[in-house]
Amino acid sequence: MESDEALSHVGRRQQSQADDTQPDGADQTTEIVQTSDTLALETSEHDGRSSDSTEGSNSFQEASEFIPLEETPSGYPELDWKPPILRKWCLLLAIAFFVACLTGLAIIVRVNDTRPELLHVARTPSQLAFRYVPAATGTVSSIWWSSLTRSYLRLVPYISMASVSNAPKGRGSQDNDTIQSTGDLEAFSLSPSSIFRLIKERPVLTVIMFLTSFLVGIFLAPLKSTLFQTIPDSEGWTIYVSDKIAYGTIALYSLMTASAIAILIRLWSVRTGLKWEVSSITSQLALVHNSNIYEPFHGLEFAYDHQFWNLVRSWPLKYGGLRLGYWKSLRKLQLQTPLSFEGCEVDDPERFRYASLYIEQYDSVLAFFLAIGVALFVTCIVGMSRDIAHRGFYFTPPVLTASIALAQQTLFTFLPALLFDLLSIEVNTAAYFYRLHQPIANMQSPVSAEKSVLLDYVGRNAASAMLTAAANKHWRVAWLSFLDSVSAIPLILVANAVNAEETPDGWHVNVTGGKFYSLFALLIVYCVSIVLCRPPPEYRTLMVVSTLAELLTLCYDSHMLDGNEFSVQDASDREIHLVSKVHLAKRKYQFGLYMGRDGRRHLGFDATSDRAIEGDVPPVYGIEPGRAIYFTSRPLWLRPPVVKYPEGEDISI
Repeated sequence: MESDEALSHVGRRQQSQADDTQPDGADQTTEIVQTSDTLALETSEHDGRSSDSTEGSNSFQEASEFIPLEETPSGYPELDWKPPILRKWCLLLAIAFFVACLTGLAIIVRVNDTRPELLHVARTPSQLAFRYVPAATGTVSSIWWSSLTRSYLRLVPYISMASVSNAPKGRGSQDNDTIQSTGDLEAFSLSPSSIFRLIKERPVLTVIMFLTSFLVGIFLAPLKSTLFQTIPDSEGWTIYVSDKIAYGTIALYSLMTASAIAILIRLWSVRTGLKWEVSSITSQLALVHNSNIYEPFHGLEFAYDHQFWNLVRSWPLKYGGLRLGYWKSLRKLQLQTPLSFEGCEVDDPERFRYASLYIEQYDSVLAFFLAIGVALFVTCIVGMSRDIAHRGFYFTPPVLTASIALAQQTLFTFLPALLFDLLSIEVNTAAYFYRLHQPIANMQSPVSAEKSVLLDYVGRNAASAMLTAAANKHWRVAWLSFLDSVSAIPLILVANAVNAEETPDGWHVNVTGGKFYSLFALLIVYCVSIVLCRPPPEYRTLMVVSTLAELLTLCYDSHMLDGNEFSVQDASDREIHLVSKVHLAKRKYQFGLYMGRDGRRHLGFDATSDRAIEGDVPPVYGIEPGRAIYFTSRPLWLRPPVVKYPEGEDISI
């Protein structure tokens, strides 16, 4: 029997029939498969809470069409790919680094309490080390932890789906409960709004990691910048250590260390269900090619974020669970897509194309951050007009008994570091958004696979994304990724940029001229970049396309999902084969209103042009973007977008 290539797909499993179909799978193969005698080994997914044996009755296909394979078939690779930062050696290195920082802080606190005279240096290099090394270490820790957390949260849905058992479970069983139990394919982004959803779902490790990341991202670098203050004296410099700041920093490092150890244990021998990185559109579509999970996505391209996730949470009980792993497909799929998730047509689909985005990129939020930058800019201008960079200024503390070292820490180090940190977080969020949506933006008009479904900035680090984006002339991605890469510089410069000493007239505050002008220049850069954080229309979509679920809302009924180039189920298939086949297909892709397999138009992207797909398929209708103001998730249209229908074409949706 000759085996055809079977495409990776997401398959839903009916638990009540899983065991019944396994024994006689060979007979069913010969009876059901009429057009091609194949034994298809396919990759499929599960994310969310599996239904029990009575609640999976609305499966898209009969369970006999897909038989899950618990063991890896002979000759096929194990589905255990992990990004480098989550591999054992890198996690052990991260744990060692965090423990070293934690131990160093504990020793410093102990010395400060018992032998404070040892915290005195006479040589300039030692003084510079106390001034800059903590800030640099804190920044490295923040970046490392942020990368580790983001990689883990991106991997969690796939791990959850790959961990689903095929055995029937009774009601109340917790075996199939997953971290992503709020719904199939759901992943959490690093935004404060996700905290409440996480706490409600109670995935302990993910909650701890998320809260730790939230605290580390905002406070760790400013705290490390503030930890030591160098006070000059006649013999050199006295190192002042704030115990409270040290204890807070120790607490953060303790959380980071404990979480990293928990991640190491969690991922030690876990199956991820993946062969390689799935950050590109192509790799994600390869997971769902010829799948049976498209049905519930129908019409969701017109759903707002909260509507989308409310429906997603209901899927496990209505349709059954999703499982990621190897499957045996017994016949070719004949999928029918329902009309709409609400059963009604959308009169103005083009408006949903540009309706929403990250809350951090609402015009109101960007205006707030720009106001912070402008306020700091005006403060610097006033300071320069008074020549404070050379003469300094006198300052009377609000509390006369306040410690000069404590005031120097809080007023002149921590607060400036915190403000720069907030600006940096906003820019970094925008950088990640642009890296996610650049392929979508490119599909404003028909473009090749290299510029659309194969384009991947998410799987790269910020420096690599910057260089690749610059080569591709994607200037927003390149510039914001560059700022993401150098976000540590302001926090390092802020450390001890201002020093205070007591005089009979009050405190005389000295400003380091070089640092002052450097920070002023960086402030101008951030203010200009805040303006660039506002996405042009082509980058906007109703939902941020950060997960596989959100991606599928834009292509669930497209003809490209039937294309042979997305088939990677042969035992010898590797990522390079997938990429090569997509290149060789020579197809172009466009975002707009595409003609689905159900004969209706859908909002999303599909292959287009004469050579786009086999058969007579109408082209994708592009959309001319309008103009809008985004104070909330619902835009205020100044000029609405317009669908570019061909003249004389039937424009019914």
